Amino acid sequence: MAADIYATQYALFIVDEDGDLFDITEWPLGNIKCGKENFGVTQKLYSVLPDSFDFIITMPTHPIHKPDNYAENVPYFVRAKNDIQNIGIDIFDNTTDFGSAGRLMGTIYHSWGYGSILDHEIGHAWCADIGESLNLCKGEDSGYTNHWNKYSDIAGQMAYLLPNPNADFGAGHLFDNGDGTWRIEREPTDNMPYSRLDLYCMGLVSKEDVPPIHILGDIDDTDHLAVTAGSVETITIDDIIVAEGGERIPSFADSPKEFNIAFVAVKHKEFTDADYAYYSNVSKYFASEEQGFPSLTTFYTATGGRARLDPTLHIEGLSTKKANESKNISLKQNFPNPFNPTTSISYDISKESTVKLTVFDLLGSEIVQLVNQQEQPGSKVVQWDGRNKKGELVNGGVYLYKLEIGDYIETKKMVLLK
Repeated sequence: MAADIYATQYALFIVDEDGDLFDITEWPLGNIKCGKENFGVTQKLYSVLPDSFDFIITMPTHPIHKPDNYAENVPYFVRAKNDIQNIGIDIFDNTTDFGSAGRLMGTIYHSWGYGSILDHEIGHAWCADIGESLNLCKGEDSGYTNHWNKYSDIAGQMAYLLPNPNADFGAGHLFDNGDGTWRIEREPTDNMPYSRLDLYCMGLVSKEDVPPIHILGDIDDTDHLAVTAGSVETITIDDIIVAEGGERIPSFADSPKEFNIAFVAVKHKEFTDADYAYYSNVSKYFASEEQGFPSLTTFYTATGGRARLDPTLHIEGLSTKKANESKNISLKQNFPNPFNPTTSISYDISKESTVKLTVFDLLGSEIVQLVNQQEQPGSKVVQWDGRNKKGELVNGGVYLYKLEIGDYIETKKMVLLK
């Protein structure tokens, strides 16, 4: 329908050669102002697709960096409207600014590769604003705007992490041990769910499912598994309801549990077959029932199976591309998986290419580079013995391995047992 817009079943692709949709003059440098660029992308989407989406995710195919300090523009959520009462968010409707006639809840700007923390960003449609007068969350002068108080045991997707070098991943949330102490950790370690308070704000559990919340003062976190506090304030869901002027409206029984979402990839040049496959797969994965992992838990898993996303687009009239993986390149699942002490990673290439195969931890830190060289076409197999680039054995856990060949990038996870 339009020469610069293409689609697969699960994602829309916009070629933006002049950087108009992001208002940048020199790709990849640009000051992305929260909300502004999403307006251009969403209006472009609505020019070819119906107003049938609750959420729109905009993903530049390359990170966009700030021209003054070269820092990457971080992901963020922009609310288009709120019609839910008593969750700490004003009632408003700015959907026309985005090109929607009242359906759109909000948009996400996201350029962190394979979709890291999308589960967190979409949570900002509902959280974390409730109970600010009770110190459950803080305003702009707190350093953790629209996140739960890090000294509370709300935990979950929308909590601000409490640093502790001894805790898993170097930071975590407070969890009640039930004996007058708390522990700082990431729990569970293989995915990050929404807290019960998150789920209440989202309309996915009733008020009876929200446990009492504790806010700790004057903490001693010398032992991250037995944190003590000089003072502890207990806040119940009834306290929150009184502070907000009533229960959530609509109620849990009347709240939607299924949402439509559109993934939009934007690039300053033509898309490759690998691009079409990659962003379509990210869309399908985030909306799937896969468990996920700490940096990208699927929405279904994060809600405990209480809510679903539908990423399917109505693409009649658009130039379409198949959402299959590239026929020229493929990355296979490692075998065995889980493994100890060695696993094999296989991949295929059909022409001479520069190949990079790298292992990362779940925080994105490079563990070891297994391949970085020019290779001839064919099927390849690489062994990893669980050692880092210093030759040291790494701890057991979940690791990521990423294959990069030209514009093709694919990441998979593997589990090392100890």
